[in-house]
Amino acid sequence: MPQPPGTLTIPLSGPATLPSIAIDSQGRVVVAWSQETGRNPAIFLERWNGAQWEPLGASAANRGAGGTKGEAFAPSVVIDAAGNPALAWQDRSYGNHEVYYRHWSGSQWEELAESATEGGVSKTNTGYSGFPSLALGTDGSPVVAWEEHYGSKSDIWIRRYSSGLFKRGWMDVGDHPGLTGFPAKISDARFPSLALDAHGNPVVAWIDNQSGSDQVYLQRWNGKRWEELAESASAGGVSRSRNVAASVTLKLDSSGNPILSWKEGDGAGATVQVKRWDGRQWENVGSGVSEPGANPTWPSLALDNESQPVVGYRAGAEVRLRRWTGKIWEALGGFPWQNAPGYTQPIKRQMALAAGAGKVCAAWVEEGASPVIRVGCVSLKP
Repeated sequence: MPQPPGTLTIPLSGPATLPSIAIDSQGRVVVAWSQETGRNPAIFLERWNGAQWEPLGASAANRGAGGTKGEAFAPSVVIDAAGNPALAWQDRSYGNHEVYYRHWSGSQWEELAESATEGGVSKTNTGYSGFPSLALGTDGSPVVAWEEHYGSKSDIWIRRYSSGLFKRGWMDVGDHPGLTGFPAKISDARFPSLALDAHGNPVVAWIDNQSGSDQVYLQRWNGKRWEELAESASAGGVSRSRNVAASVTLKLDSSGNPILSWKEGDGAGATVQVKRWDGRQWENVGSGVSEPGANPTWPSLALDNESQPVVGYRAGAEVRLRRWTGKIWEALGGFPWQNAPGYTQPIKRQMALAAGAGKVCAAWVEEGASPVIRVGCVSLKP
């Protein structure tokens, strides 16, 4: 099938899931994903150089950018100040699900303090570590958040890499592993989304059933301890809804204030919600992000150059993009060819969103006779 206008296409040799996308300062798009290769899925990565997709080292061959032998899932990709990508992912090479990390040095994929060997970053031999979210400090030091399971409960763990003289290696952020810690944690915390403020302090949002149903929660590290923002990690958290919440994404605006998006509810009554912390309280960003009856799924959030939220989501077999103008949610054109007669490539669940260099790009997997990763980009310029 010819490539639809306004998109980039990565052909796949096997089923793929969970794409992650980033844009560097030059406007180059980087996509990472998990793809089945023989018995075990591996982490692959390619970068668009303006003319074609290119691997970085062996990132698109054999065992990919991860380079490990076992099952590898759920990549999270970010770009450092030099334009080089860094990756965190979930890996089962040594019998237990752990969180791994590698970065591209410009010539090869490197780990930090055995971050892609045996226990990796997480090193929890009896737990299940998965679905990492990665961020880089201004000095390039990585911080990783993930969900850590013990039995039927799970907590959010956050570690940063320290290269200090007296503290070197992967360190917990806080005085114990996890936001709550076991056995105090009595609910399920899942799917973290991580961001760092201008001082390198982490802010993390996640989905938690502490109040009985899945809601959106958030905590911020103030340099000494983890803190809530207007009871953002108590009772119903930020969402405080009668409906269940899912697919939370966190970004920080130019002032360091958190902005969150998530899906709320199910079926025809589902909506995409966006809230912003104004320094005192959580406020809704407009209303009607998604159209009534659209049944939006897998929403993702990015910010434009003026810190205005841009939301992408699936509506049936179509990916739609909306930007907040300060007054209304405006459509960014989307990709109308997805509903054209004869177009039969169904989207496989997840999609990811990134903004930078004056554009917003969405990445998703399309299944069919010839599965592909499709990347659609729209200009954010006035």
